[in-house]
Order: sequence, then structure tokens, then C-alpha cells
Amino acid sequence: MNPNPIQKSKLRIVPDHYQSLELLFKEEQTAKELIPALCSFVESLDDEYLKIEPWFIFNAWIDLRPDDKTPFSTVFHAWQMYHWTPDPSTVKSPYFNDSTKTIAEVYLNQHQNTLTDEQIYILAEARNHPLDLYEVVALNGEYLTLYGLISQKKVAVYHPELSSKARIGEYTLAAVLPIDRLRSIFLGHSQLINRRAKPLIREFCDFIARCETIPRTFKNFESDLFNLFYDLNHGYLNSRT
Repeated sequence: MNPNPIQKSKLRIVPDHYQSLELLFKEEQTAKELIPALCSFVESLDDEYLKIEPWFIFNAWIDLRPDDKTPFSTVFHAWQMYHWTPDPSTVKSPYFNDSTKTIAEVYLNQHQNTLTDEQIYILAEARNHPLDLYEVVALNGEYLTLYGLISQKKVAVYHPELSSKARIGEYTLAAVLPIDRLRSIFLGHSQLINRRAKPLIREFCDFIARCETIPRTFKNFESDLFNLFYDLNHGYLNSRT
């Protein structure tokens, strides 16, 4: 048994261009495959709380019916698996014996002997890169340059399909994971949010700016961001994506 899988979660050194694209593609595919594996793991635990509670929170406690066919299911699952921490007094599974473990971390502890290095890296490192509402600020071939409205950081995300559809000034709610020192991948992202939403989003940014919470973290603004996203996905998601 590997006693410390977190040791494998260090960022890669940037390889040459061809190797870098190959690595990014491999990591992106691994990230896509992990979500259904994590969903199956949750199903195997036979605990409705692990499925219903995060759905309620993500939907600002308004939409009460879980639905994997929504246009934001991938970003919901990324948050549910990598960032939400179940209440150990409510969850039935003995795996969640404290309030700091995510579903991904429990899965990692249970399956680390059968996981690849890529899977271990994603499962161990994802929690350190929380959800953010990103603005598309540049497009460069297979990459989108995004600016996090909470983190106030720019990231270059490899995603050829979304890059071909996006327009500067649009937004996406996303969980982004760095793969090397220059490039990242999506763990999950919403459909593109129309630029017409800018006034509503500006109000959210003004609210954040007035807060004295430093450093800014997702947890500080989780409820506000989910309320904002609930409003955005009922009128501002781009149907073309």
C-alpha cells in the first residue's frame, strides 16, 4: 500500500509541446472517466444523503429533484465529489468519520492500490483548486484563458471543443485543475454563460470586493455563488453550447 498518495500530487514540469498535449489529453480523459467511477462509488454506499444533500446546496435549496441531464451536471458532480464534505453525523458510511473528507478522498483511500498515477493526482489534488466563476478573456487554438472572479487568477485551460465555441466575455462555472506549471484542464464546467449576464455578475463581483475576507476562498462565497448560478442557468446559458 502506498502510505501517502498525496506525494504523487506535485505539478509536472512543463515538457515539450507534443508531450505536453499528450499529457493534457490523457489527464483530461482520466478526469472524465473518474466522475462516473465516483458516482458508482456513491451508489454502492447506498446513502441517499450523499446524493440529495449536495444537490440541494448546489441548487440554492430550490430545485429538489436530482437530474443528471441538466446542462450543469458535470460541474455539479465535480463539486460534489472533489469539494463537498459530508456531515459525519448524518452520513451512514463509516468511511466518513470526520468532517474534512471529500468523496474523492474517501474513494482514493479505498482504491489507491488499483489507481493509476493520473487518477491519484486528480483525486488528491482537486480539492486544492475550488470552483470559481470564470470569464473567458482570451482564446488561443485549443486553449481558453480564463479569469477567476473569486480567485482573481488567470488560467490557461486545454479544451479544444469549448475553445472553438466560446467567445471572449462569456463565463463558465468550473472546477479547474493545473496539470503542469502553465496549463490546466477542466474537472467540470457549466455551459457557457452569455455576455448579457455581465450586469448581474458585476453585482456579485462588487459584493465580493466589499467583503473583507482575505484571502478570498470559494467557501467564503459558496452560498452566494450558487444563488447567482441558479439565476444564471435560468436565462443566460447559451443554447448553442
